[in-house]
Amino acid sequence: MQRTLILSLLILPLATASCTTRGADYEDLVAQNYKTSKLMKNKAGLPGWEVTNGENTYFCRMAATIAVGDNDTYNPFDNPKLSDLEAGRPRPKDAKRCLQM
Repeated sequence: MQRTLILSLLILPLATASCTTRGADYEDLVAQNYKTSKLMKNKAGLPGWEVTNGENTYFCRMAATIAVGDNDTYNPFDNPKLSDLEAGRPRPKDAKRCLQM
């Protein structure tokens, strides 16, 4: 019984390590000179941005749920401008955790 328990405790970290997805924060990627694409949808249809440095590519899902049009001058809730999001200029809080593609 103890052998089985010890063996399963040794295998569990190895099994979970192989299933984890590599991710990064949008702010960290931009600080490393990654370039941001225009707003797009991934294969699942979720809006976000591709962030790449030529070798590695990440998909950062959009976190913003409300965007303000460019003609709106009054913005009391600090919502992002739609034109900035579409042009690939999200703020760090507008992008969720980025997953490597």
